[in-house]
Amino acid sequence: MVIISGSSVIRRVVYFLMLYIPLEAFLLKWLPVSDIVYEQLSLISDILILSIMVLYSISGIERFKLTASSMAIILFLLASMISFVLSQATFSDYFVKLWVFMRYIFLYLILINMKISNKMLMRFYMVLGISFTVQIFIGLLQLLDVQSINLFFEAREGLIKIIVPEDTIKGTFKFGVFFGYFILIGFALLFPNFRGSYRKIIFFVVAMLFTYLSGSRMAFIGVSLFSIYMYFPRHILLTLTSVFIGLLLTFFYWLNISSSGVENIGSMSGLLSSDYWSNSLATGRLGIFSLIPIFFDAGVKQIIFGFSYDSVEITAFLNGYYDGLSAILKNNIMVGIEDVYWISFLYYYG
Repeated sequence: MVIISGSSVIRRVVYFLMLYIPLEAFLLKWLPVSDIVYEQLSLISDILILSIMVLYSISGIERFKLTASSMAIILFLLASMISFVLSQATFSDYFVKLWVFMRYIFLYLILINMKISNKMLMRFYMVLGISFTVQIFIGLLQLLDVQSINLFFEAREGLIKIIVPEDTIKGTFKFGVFFGYFILIGFALLFPNFRGSYRKIIFFVVAMLFTYLSGSRMAFIGVSLFSIYMYFPRHILLTLTSVFIGLLLTFFYWLNISSSGVENIGSMSGLLSSDYWSNSLATGRLGIFSLIPIFFDAGVKQIIFGFSYDSVEITAFLNGYYDGLSAILKNNIMVGIEDVYWISFLYYYG
């Protein structure tokens, strides 16, 4: 009889999640089910994370340690509960939104409180490396811009229809921005394990290229900032590579390249133009920054404790400033707010 420990089960589920989550939209699209069932199947990863939490709690794998990070989470949960009570929002909305924000943080706390050997850690990096490589390979195929290949990996829309199709590299994700942030996170975790400057440079260029082509501007900038913070002071070749890529972007911008093969590169270089910033503030995600000064026009209670998850109260408050809102907020205020998590935190918790 083989006895599998709780920690072993948790590790195996985590390995599965690392492979499954990036492929989730692609795998589920082939199932002959209705849109409602399709959307519900996207909860598989959440159910697995919840199962990990339950197993960790009941198996006594390792006594929970009260560290600075865990204390910060506890204080945040208390603050969120105060915000919820004061706003008198519905519990279902509170629980669902809080879970969306916290699920991977809970998983992280469990992992850092488990005893993990170097062998287990290397296996973690190996699984992540496989998942990362698969997405890069699919990204390369999509870079060929062959319609049949693009359609094969295109995610199913489901109940939430994509109003404006994205002309970006997506891998097997539903949106290019998801693909970009996956590349950023994979890069940040795997990069320290690379040995040799030349390998680091190649990996750095790959991460820059695919976050670039995903249209995820923040992910693209994140790769650069992470590299600068961790390695550039000690690696002159990486510094020179960064400078070269910066000059290359500037070169594309001045040439105003607009052919289909490098369209995304041209759009990324728009970061250097004043028109890009003014248009983004008026119509795109950057317009969410306009919520910050508006938030401080709210009452003292909202500034300190936020609106919690009371979408009716938030919508009613912002409708008073409707003419000054960006297009993304006029279209749907709550979806616009939740499109940027830290703005959501500000409005929900003060």
